[in-house]
Amino acid sequence: GSELAERTIPHVIQLAKRMKLGVILLRVCALPEQASDIQRLDLDNFMGRMREEARGCLEEKVLQLKREGLAEVSYQSLHKY
Repeated sequence: GSELAERTIPHVIQLAKRMKLGVILLRVCALPEQASDIQRLDLDNFMGRMREEARGCLEEKVLQLKREGLAEVSYQSLHKY
């Protein structure tokens, strides 16, 4: 995630533990504006790689939060193109 998002993680862990809350991580992937002339085949390949990268990062973060003691952690990845 972004630097800002990463800095929020310790606070999320603290609040979720204190309030006994579940956590849902979100990652939004969008096609850069300058990519509008990419051929469709290249676009599908590019977005597929973005989805895989997002899923890997989110799954890693879920494991990290569970190791920190949070029981209820999930993720959602949104893609726009």
